[in-house]
Amino acid sequence: MAGPVFWTLVVLATLTSLVTAWALGANSNSPPFAPAIGANAISTMRAAFLIGILAALAHSR
Repeated sequence: MAGPVFWTLVVLATLTSLVTAWALGANSNSPPFAPAIGANAISTMRAAFLIGILAALAHSR
């Protein structure tokens, strides 16, 4: 069972990743999803949906 330290690290890593992605912008945001799609961890359509959301957020600033 995961304790509070684990979930704190997960939240911190997620926030750090989102801030880094935001700082870099939406340029070439498809390639980072390739390993997840290749490993069948995420479907192609779900990845395309997420890429679209991230691109829209990056271009709205």
